[in-house]
Amino acid sequence: MRLELPPHLFSIFPELGAPPAWTQESLEKLDARDIKYHSGRYTRYEISQMQRARERTVRKYKRRYLAETEAGVDNTVTAVKLRQARQELAEFISATGGRADSARTSVPGFGRSASSKATWAAKGYEKQQKDVIIIENLRTAAKLPKAAVIHLKPTAINVDSLTFDDAHVNQERSHNISEKQAKQYIRDAKISVTVWNGQFERYYGTEGSAYVRTGTNEIRTAYSSAEYTENLNALIEEMKKNGLLG
Repeated sequence: MRLELPPHLFSIFPELGAPPAWTQESLEKLDARDIKYHSGRYTRYEISQMQRARERTVRKYKRRYLAETEAGVDNTVTAVKLRQARQELAEFISATGGRADSARTSVPGFGRSASSKATWAAKGYEKQQKDVIIIENLRTAAKLPKAAVIHLKPTAINVDSLTFDDAHVNQERSHNISEKQAKQYIRDAKISVTVWNGQFERYYGTEGSAYVRTGTNEIRTAYSSAEYTENLNALIEEMKKNGLLG
């Protein structure tokens, strides 16, 4: 069966020739809900409108980012929302078999420079948020007090300048650790933890740990991983889960 559109629709542009003919099959195809997205099924038109909505969201946050930049206010939150909107659009297009069109997301003034700055701001913020979660997971695993300050990058220190309290480490605590071993634990540490209001910096690694008294620049104690408690083994396992062991 062939269906024809009314000829008068083409009278304005006679050079287009005869109006196109549609088959019942082609019309049914337009109305077919044959595109699956999440738990629903949609027509191609519905999908196109859903994509346009996501494209408008991207443009909205681009304009807001530019406005906040011009006003000199912190635009980090907007940069994050823009990054999320872009990712959602890309994922939607990939899932529905659509086509990306940069013209539909472009905003005057938002070029490569603004795009790069917004992306870096968003990534920096996302990393900070991720680090906060990792730190709290480490705190929970090792049962560290709230006052303890966990550094995912060990606090820098001049290891060679440190003295070693052999009497405390070995005679009193019987850890049987040499000064060389203790210093290597610090060099190999994956995280450090500030405790006692900054009086001590604890360095934790897979082979052993060392505690430095910062006021006197002294290694107060050190011990191998063979002496790790249940809490410290849990700490190492959590570090592993979060990719901190390299």
